Amino acid sequence: QSLGNRRAQASALAFSVGLHLTDPKGSNVEAALDSATAAEELLTGSASAGVVADETLLAYVLQLQAVIRLHAQVPEEAAAPAHRAHILYVRGGDVLGEAEIMRLLACVELELLHRAEAAEAEAKAKEQEQEA
Repeated sequence: QSLGNRRAQASALAFSVGLHLTDPKGSNVEAALDSATAAEELLTGSASAGVVADETLLAYVLQLQAVIRLHAQVPEEAAAPAHRAHILYVRGGDVLGEAEIMRLLACVELELLHRAEAAEAEAKAKEQEQEA
């Protein structure tokens, strides 16, 4: 499969992610993640040979995966693709992409912090109940 063809197919799959998430009948997170994963596989299909079809597009697809996971309330799964996207944006010199992914990483980290604080508060409440 040609590099241009893989890039075009990956772009179409990335576009379909938005359609899955904004469907008036209800967002389909699983289909959105499947599309983003398929796009990633197309772009990294020849990565074993050291060739990635389009690193900027790959960074965008990884960013989409992170957004989908954050949307699905699984921020612990959003961090890894977001960090990979950050590396690709920096390596490619995409300042806007880097800024956007840094905002997303901040959202992921804040959600993880919020969950940790909530779990800590719940543990303290249980501890106080047991003492009473």
